[in-house]
Amino acid sequence: AKNIAQKSWVPMLYTDPLPGYDAANWQGNHVWLHKPPLGLWLGGACMKLFGVRPWSYRLPGFVFGTLSILLTFLIARQLFDEKTALAAAAFHALSGHLLIFNSGTYGMDNVDNSLFFFVEFSVWSWLAALQNRKPALYVLSGILIGLGLLSKSYPALLSWGLFISLAIFDKYRNRDHFAKSAIILASAFCVFLPW
Repeated sequence: AKNIAQKSWVPMLYTDPLPGYDAANWQGNHVWLHKPPLGLWLGGACMKLFGVRPWSYRLPGFVFGTLSILLTFLIARQLFDEKTALAAAAFHALSGHLLIFNSGTYGMDNVDNSLFFFVEFSVWSWLAALQNRKPALYVLSGILIGLGLLSKSYPALLSWGLFISLAIFDKYRNRDHFAKSAIILASAFCVFLPW
């Protein structure tokens, strides 16, 4: 992220390759390929804005982790009621595992917090689309899944799997759920495939 802030948007572990490095060894290369780049891009952008400091790198993860609590509330309110939503948000806010990510005491916190955020935001958007019948929300859901794929790859497809399960087996069942799931998936891959 520091190299992104100071030099380019290419996620480089080493800006100048070490002598004798093997370009075929993805773990020892100067381009960082361990995770997709969104977490590093966000951390690098904050470092560019606020200086190269640990807190500026962790700022996007903290913001996403905090907003995820609100998304938990909104999702639970759509599926249940306000009392259940408040309880779900409280459990989310007090979850020891999620607090470790949000406090920045666990490695890859930017990656995981952005993944959690984009998956939850995607779930909220397709639930809203199912209730409001607004097709643009399906496209938004796909874009959010695409951003999740840029955060931590394939775990972001979890929300797409939930959509298919909910559309087939739950109260939101409708005949065109396969077309809607195709719109979501196509939107996701339009965001992810250029990388």
